Amino acid sequence: MIDAHCHLDFKEFDSDRGALLENAERVGVRGFIVAGVDPKGWDRQARLELDYPNIKVAYGLHPWAVARMDDAAVDRSLELLEGRLGFALGETGLDRSRHCAKDSYERQARAFRAQLSLAIERNIPIVLHIVAAHGLALDILREVGVPAAGGLVHSYSGSAELVSSYEDLGLHLSFSAAICNLKSRKVRDAVRMVSRERLLVETDCPDQISDYRNAERNLPEWLTDVVREVSSIRQESFEDVAEYTAQNTARLFDLEDWL
Repeated sequence: MIDAHCHLDFKEFDSDRGALLENAERVGVRGFIVAGVDPKGWDRQARLELDYPNIKVAYGLHPWAVARMDDAAVDRSLELLEGRLGFALGETGLDRSRHCAKDSYERQARAFRAQLSLAIERNIPIVLHIVAAHGLALDILREVGVPAAGGLVHSYSGSAELVSSYEDLGLHLSFSAAICNLKSRKVRDAVRMVSRERLLVETDCPDQISDYRNAERNLPEWLTDVVREVSSIRQESFEDVAEYTAQNTARLFDLEDWL
């Protein structure tokens, strides 16, 4: 298994990060893609990548971070991002949920377009955060384009009907423990619709704890919950889902040495 999206650099893991990664390795998690949020965290993430060979870091400006900035701060952050970019960019995108004020929507869209253009210029995969804004996000993706290297929509929350729209753009869809909630019928239906070669799994840890766990933080080893739920929804074996999602992630991020 490979965790296609997580935040292992967050302070929630400062006290026992090494032990938790060992636990994850014991249950078969081979590697982790850590997504960037804002410039304050980039140095911390860079150190994490140096300390752990099974972690790769993407740098980006999260929509929540953009929503807290003014235009000048966004511009400065985008300039800094250009010097940081490595093997992938993200997470970036649009969020029109309760977490972001309405007056940030235009700023989010501007930062999203700029980051898409950077990823296209460097031809690196893009890591997308899209919540309550799938229609507009698809419009921008069609307008600006997607890197030839592709990308993923993390913790996909859209409908089954939109799956083909993202796949037609060359994007993968990644699913988190949100699919473990039986009330999340829309997203569970989407799991069934994703092409085998476009499906990824993630923890988004320390966030998005499975309904199966009574805990205050999501753990890296609990990627097994997501794989188990995908296998149940798609009526495929756990081992099959674990292997092909790992292969998909490794191919997307050019990390075949992790397999």
